[in-house]
Amino acid sequence: MGYYADDITRLCVPSIYCNNTVDGQSTFGDQTIRKCVTVCPFNYYADVRSNKKLCVMTCDTGLYADDLTKQCVPICPASNKTYGSNSTNRCV
Repeated sequence: MGYYADDITRLCVPSIYCNNTVDGQSTFGDQTIRKCVTVCPFNYYADVRSNKKLCVMTCDTGLYADDLTKQCVPICPASNKTYGSNSTNRCV
């Protein structure tokens, strides 16, 4: 997984130690630029579990990539009228 530049501490840290921003937003390890970011890049989703905190292309089994929140979620939002596809691990 490696280390990511954390703008809050000015240190290189494992993704699980990416700190929240000053205004309280969570940050996640972005593997494309090796930096802690608040929003993952295009086609990446934030795995918000405390043992990950990492931007991933594919969410783990039981989680679904939600294009609205850019996060891996256990239940797709009804407000989007989406459901979790077990074959793609995406909200469709």
